[in-house]
Amino acid sequence: MGSFFTNVQICLNEADSARARVRVLDALRVFADRAGLVPATKNDESDRTMLVRIGGPWVSIYDSLSEGQNLEVSDALGKSLSRELSAPVATVLVHDSDVLELRLFQDGKLLDRFNNAPSYFGQATPAEITAAKGRPTRWHKVLGDSVDIDELREAFESADTDEPFAAHVVLENIASALGLAHEHVFVGYRYATEPSTAERSPGVRTTGFVELRWRDRSADKPKTIARTVPSFSKGFSSGRLALRVDSAQPFSGAVRNEGAASKGISVVISGPALDEELVNLESLTVAAGVPAYEGTGVPLERWNDAKGHPSFIATLPDVKIPEGISTQALGALARSPDKYVQASTRATIHLTLVCRGLKPGRSRFSIAVVPEANPEGEIVHEVPVNVDAVSRKL
Repeated sequence: MGSFFTNVQICLNEADSARARVRVLDALRVFADRAGLVPATKNDESDRTMLVRIGGPWVSIYDSLSEGQNLEVSDALGKSLSRELSAPVATVLVHDSDVLELRLFQDGKLLDRFNNAPSYFGQATPAEITAAKGRPTRWHKVLGDSVDIDELREAFESADTDEPFAAHVVLENIASALGLAHEHVFVGYRYATEPSTAERSPGVRTTGFVELRWRDRSADKPKTIARTVPSFSKGFSSGRLALRVDSAQPFSGAVRNEGAASKGISVVISGPALDEELVNLESLTVAAGVPAYEGTGVPLERWNDAKGHPSFIATLPDVKIPEGISTQALGALARSPDKYVQASTRATIHLTLVCRGLKPGRSRFSIAVVPEANPEGEIVHEVPVNVDAVSRKL
């Protein structure tokens, strides 16, 4: 399993580290206040924690909530900090060492984005692929001489690689062009707080941080659940699965719990795409709550029913189902995007299914996610499948 981490990088170019510290911490307090957060005491359980590393032209922030790999979380932080500090801010997300999502913010606006694998979670359109290529001139415009524009252009172009851990290769090249230290950019909140995971990011030191802990200020913090047993609601990606013959592609999605916390789920995958042998299912990874990347790879057992229809079944008796939140309680948070995202992310179970195209055709299969404590609380999602004949890199 590869690395999963996120971080936020601020190009402050502040020679006085004490002044940099004051400016950044003040900007984070403004963000927290607008997000409905207040400082947590020693005895409080924090709802969100950030680690800040100050030193050099770049200031690094590692956010516990963004480790759920929800881009809305890091986008909100990037926009706020770039506006409050009047400085360029880059957000970094690495998914399973395969995908790098890099975004640039200035004055509260998204200026540019780069993704080395825009079709990783489903075939991207030509326009989406173009938008994710990265534009070195936009980075140079706000970063000035601190960025080597030619080196950055080469780094963006290096995304077309089949090397293992492709996201690491590309991020290393981009960090070099931007003057970002390896030990600052190849770490996330979890790797910084759990030294046993440091082998995922070799060469990274996990000391020297300022820690900020917050709790939700709302006295009516939503913990309302719909049922006293786990019950799942639809939350899967609605995208289709686009494959080529002899190529493998991950399909990722999620379900949200609306009921009580529990333990144990089963995943059942069946449907015409399996009957017709259009696809083969190679692996399944399941993760719950935050951070979402703490996934467990599980074996898929093939089973044929009485009529010979194949299914793939995975049983995970030890997976912890996080406490849910009802649709009504979640809807009440719609006017507070940060609270909405926090509550939804904490109640979510994430699944990544790797499929391989076997022959051309169009079909579908279904994924059923079943809580062991309440089989009636299952959710079933249908996945459209399109397998093309000519194999190429996705």
